[in-house]
Amino acid sequence: MKLSDLVGKIAQYFNMALYLMMGLAVVMFVWYVIKYFIQPEKVNKAEAAQYVLWGVVGFFIILSLWGLVNILINTFDLGTGSPSTWTGLNNLFPK
Repeated sequence: MKLSDLVGKIAQYFNMALYLMMGLAVVMFVWYVIKYFIQPEKVNKAEAAQYVLWGVVGFFIILSLWGLVNILINTFDLGTGSPSTWTGLNNLFPK
């Protein structure tokens, strides 16, 4: 196994982990939005509202970083300028 294959595999697993974490974050966000509207007590509503607020902040940060990475990739032509043996690195970050 070559180093480029290993890096490609690591990038692939990292990409899958990012998608899994984003999926879990969306499920958690939706759960707390539903919980906010169902909860009769004001204390539990405040807790659910905090989770929703921080979920929105987290989504904004993650999407901003992905956008910044794509801007850098497109600005410096990193997506197509890499050697053909390192194709696994092109899929490191979602576009």
